[in-house]
Amino acid sequence: MQPVISVHQLQKLFRIRKKERGLRGYFFPKYEDYHAVKGIDFEVQRGERVAFIGPNGAGKSTTIKMLTGIFHPTAGSVELLGLNPFKERKKTTRLFGAVFGQRSQLWPHLSPLKSFHLAAAIYDLSQLDYEKRLKNLTELFQLDAFIERPVRELSLGERMRCEIVASLLHQPEILFLDEPTIGLDIISKRAIRKLISERVRFEGMTVFLTSHDIGDIEKVCDRVILINRGKIMIDAQLNDIRKRYSHLKRIRMRCPIPPVWENRPGLVLQKAGENESLFEADLSMIDLEHALSCILPHGASTDLAIHDLPLEEIVSSLYEQSP
Repeated sequence: MQPVISVHQLQKLFRIRKKERGLRGYFFPKYEDYHAVKGIDFEVQRGERVAFIGPNGAGKSTTIKMLTGIFHPTAGSVELLGLNPFKERKKTTRLFGAVFGQRSQLWPHLSPLKSFHLAAAIYDLSQLDYEKRLKNLTELFQLDAFIERPVRELSLGERMRCEIVASLLHQPEILFLDEPTIGLDIISKRAIRKLISERVRFEGMTVFLTSHDIGDIEKVCDRVILINRGKIMIDAQLNDIRKRYSHLKRIRMRCPIPPVWENRPGLVLQKAGENESLFEADLSMIDLEHALSCILPHGASTDLAIHDLPLEEIVSSLYEQSP
C-alpha cells in the first residue's frame, strides 16, 4: 500500500546572518549554517494519527512546513500520495487540510460563513457537495450561534472550531494540525479534541499533529514520532511507549502526618505533605505487594491509590533521554 506521507533523508538548512558591530558587518556580512532538520526518514499510512513531538527548536514546524509545501527541502524528498508538495502545490493542496493554532486562514473582517464560501470557490466544490458538507460540519462543530458574526469578534475557542471546519470543507485525506489548542481554556480544549477525534475516525482521515499539550497527543493520536535537534529519536505506537514504563507505578497514600521514611531499592518517596504522600515503585526491582507492605506501617492510611505513570511524565522522560 502506498504511504500517505513518505519522507526520505529530509534536510533543511538555513543560512543565518551573524550579528556584528560597525560598518564592516553591514557591508561584509558573515553567515553561519543552521541545520534545522538533519536527514529524517518516516512513512505514515492511511488512517494513522501521528503526534510529531519534540522540545522547542527540535525541527517540528520546519518539517510540517516542508510537508505542506511552504518550505523547499535543502536535500531529501517529501511525497504526499506520490506527489511533491512543493513542486505540485495545486494538486497536493487538495489532498490536505491544515490548522495552525497561531495563524488564521479565515478573513478577520468577514464572517466564518463567507470565508467558507471563499474556500469552496478555491477548491472548486460543487454547490450541492459544499452545502451538504457545510451543513454536516456546522451541526457537528455547533457553529450556528456565531457563523455569521465577523471572525474578529469570535472567542478563540469559537474561531478554532471555524478554522477546523474550513480545513475539512474539501474533505481532505490528510489533516495537519500545528498546536490546534494553544491558548484555549480547558473546556474548549476538551471539546476541540473530541470533535477532531470523532471526525477523523469517522472519515478514516490521516492526522499529523504537532503539539506541546499532552492532552492533544493522548486524545487524538495513536503513534508518536519524537524529533530533537533535527533528528528522529523515537518512532513508536503510543501504547508501546506506555508499556515501556508500565513497570513504574505511583502509589498515593492519604494520611494525617508524613511517614518517617528511608528510600530503598525500587521504592522511593517522591513527595510528603501534611495530608498526602506520593511514592514511586519500580516493579522490575520490587513487587507491588512488598512495596505496599513497606509503605503501610509508616502511616495510618485513610486512602490508598495506585496509578500508572502519567503520559506527561513519560514524554518529559523521553525528552530528557534524547541527546
